[in-house]
Amino acid sequence: MIIGNLLNIENEIGLYPTGLQAGLKFLLETDLFALPLGEQEIQGKQIYAKIAEYETQPKEQRRPERYT
Repeated sequence: MIIGNLLNIENEIGLYPTGLQAGLKFLLETDLFALPLGEQEIQGKQIYAKIAEYETQPKEQRRPERYT
């Protein structure tokens, strides 16, 4: 897990493996809202983004996730 903000990632991107760098650069350079639903190749079939849309329920009808 990476915790941070894409606004600051350019200073740290060199610390990550090349595959992860490709994914982070994709996030920085791509208008995700302009992409169609489905898989978007970043580096062929090895690294890709999956664009999906979900209909969620109102907060009042959901319970928080928890460990069991």
